[in-house]
Amino acid sequence: MVERLTAMVRKEFVQFFRDISLVLIVLYMFLEVAICGWALTMDYKNTPIAVLDQDQTVNSQKLINQFEQSDKFRIVESLSREKDSKYLLDEGKAKMIVVIPSGFSSALNRGEKSEIQLIADGENETMAAQVLGNSAEIITKYTEDWATKKFGANLLYKWN
Repeated sequence: MVERLTAMVRKEFVQFFRDISLVLIVLYMFLEVAICGWALTMDYKNTPIAVLDQDQTVNSQKLINQFEQSDKFRIVESLSREKDSKYLLDEGKAKMIVVIPSGFSSALNRGEKSEIQLIADGENETMAAQVLGNSAEIITKYTEDWATKKFGANLLYKWN
């Protein structure tokens, strides 16, 4: 039984490789799938962002450093006024603005809710969603590191 099946498979392969046009069509389909899979990746790297640090503290600088160290983002400008953010987004020079409000560090140290504003360019919805998701990862990691240093390693286990 196995010998007959092996002989049939061998015969079909010989028949298949005799027809060059069929071989080329199958190879083309595999190449097209591979190339499209490579070209249509949704992973954005070195996304240009700007930062508006209104807090100007060690904690806010540590958060900015987290963004700088990530391969997902590239800080193209540090803003001094909120008005400049609209220009950067409109001109396409930045895809997201990170706004760290004044009082960020003091709220963290008091154990209160501390907010960060992320303003994403919504021209490309997929990219905006990816950029916001990547930012959330960085902010979560920063929060976990801060909480571990402030309250000790056991706190993270209590949260989960």
